[in-house]
Amino acid sequence: MEERSSLPSVGVVIPVRNGAHLIGETIESILWQTYQGPVSVVVVDDGSTDGVAGMVSGRWPAVRVISIPPSGLPVARNVGAAELTTDWLCFIDADDLWHPEHLTLLVDHSFAIPDARVLSSGTIRFSTKPLTNTLTAPKLDVPGPVRAVSVPPRVLPDMDSIRSSEVERLTDAPWKLEHRHFLMGNPISCGAQIIDRLRFHAAGGFPIALPTAEDYGFWLAVSLLGPVHATPEATFFVRVAEASMTTRTNIGLGHIAATLPFLVGADLARDPEVVKKALDDAQPWLSALWLASRSALARQRPLERRITAALVPLLLRRWPHRARFHLSAAVARTRYCHAAPRIRDG
Repeated sequence: MEERSSLPSVGVVIPVRNGAHLIGETIESILWQTYQGPVSVVVVDDGSTDGVAGMVSGRWPAVRVISIPPSGLPVARNVGAAELTTDWLCFIDADDLWHPEHLTLLVDHSFAIPDARVLSSGTIRFSTKPLTNTLTAPKLDVPGPVRAVSVPPRVLPDMDSIRSSEVERLTDAPWKLEHRHFLMGNPISCGAQIIDRLRFHAAGGFPIALPTAEDYGFWLAVSLLGPVHATPEATFFVRVAEASMTTRTNIGLGHIAATLPFLVGADLARDPEVVKKALDDAQPWLSALWLASRSALARQRPLERRITAALVPLLLRRWPHRARFHLSAAVARTRYCHAAPRIRDG
């Protein structure tokens, strides 16, 4: 390990709204990091009513707390990032955890890959108790192991079991995720990354115009500026709970499909050639639309199904691709007619 003075600084942003019952574990998982470089933590209280800001300030005086009116996740994350001048930025939600080696391993990989401006660890989904519904999304056709949302959550009784666990390696070496891979869906979990602060601002921050899936929109923009280097170790632990967004079939891919025109518009302003190639390649759109349709069926959301159907002729230009989509949708309808009861919204 290099001397502390020579190690890059890391800034961590934790957005929270009424998360006083869980944020303590998240903060502790940052404080237990083995990383020897300077780490700054900013908690952005997004209009909470449970006293989380006072609780954090009282228990962890070194953590900076910023309170804002209820504004949503993208605004909260952007506000926190604006307060930091560190070399790297990280974002972690107020109920997720890091393995003690998380920052150390990511920074080590950044030294090994000098041109890397974004690095993302592997993700483990966990719950503190068994879940009755563990539906997951199918694997995306992207490099590397199965993405986090494709893996049923593990039952881990408490945070100490994470702190004392060995680091799990998913592969032998890092790999690249390019923009074309993100067009198929989001292959990474927000909270697993470190991103160069200048790269964050160059990408425009988290898009506040998106009503949902703002992290997907952000990583799409980031990936246009260069690849995301996925690292072999799974050191980010995302908490899932019954009926939560991350427990549902595919983390709201129905909403993501509804925002695809906006995302393509954002790409178009940055790199028209990338968009032209994407539109000419039906496979990413076919995958995204099918996943959106599956999500809408599983969660019994007819409006999302209608939005998805409306996007089909716009994004699938040739009838064989449309036929494949309609066939897949028909199979999914048959499956979910006999599926378990509806998953309640969280």
